[in-house]
Amino acid sequence: MASNDVSRLSATGTAGILRVANDRRVVVTPVNGRRATLGAVVGVALGCMALCVSAQVRVPVPGTDVPMTLQHLAVLLVGLSLPARRAAAATMLYLACGAVGFGVFAHPAGLTGSTAGYLFGFVVAAWLVSRISAETRSFGRLFVGVCAGTLAIFAMGVLWRVGLVLLAGGVRGHVVQAIFTGLLPFVGKSLVTMTLAVVAAWSWRNDRLIPRRRSYRPAD
Repeated sequence: MASNDVSRLSATGTAGILRVANDRRVVVTPVNGRRATLGAVVGVALGCMALCVSAQVRVPVPGTDVPMTLQHLAVLLVGLSLPARRAAAATMLYLACGAVGFGVFAHPAGLTGSTAGYLFGFVVAAWLVSRISAETRSFGRLFVGVCAGTLAIFAMGVLWRVGLVLLAGGVRGHVVQAIFTGLLPFVGKSLVTMTLAVVAAWSWRNDRLIPRRRSYRPAD
């Protein structure tokens, strides 16, 4: 039934929402184009707002200029809640808000400072988390998704810091310091953040929070 409905919707160009009925069958609920567009806009806006708010909760970390915030958790939840392109769009909208002057970045230097790599990593992370964990109830696959997103954030953040050091003529010791101060202080907090995100998504998708109510987002 689900495959026939999907084929019919694809052939007619009608948007649809995949959901799981009470008997656990996957069914397709058609929606009109205007409603689907409104849902996409609202989802992107809410994702951007979550990132803006999470950046305001920041705690200075001794020995590094990278503050500890709730943005890592927000990015993971955005990726777990939205289709891949919408998740990436929400993070790009957040970067755009900061670029035009809104005070939504945790670090005052924003897109030009030593923490800009993490910000750009948000876009990749949100897309990766969504793409890997789309429509799955598996705890393991959800965890793989958030691990991939987390690695993207720290990889781009650390590489950006190393690049700035090299451009400034830094020696090997400075490069090592840039790596250590941009990664090690956040390992423990990142493990807790990933666990919280996975448990929340797994609980929601397996009806642990609201029994017998389940709605999967459409594949991007």
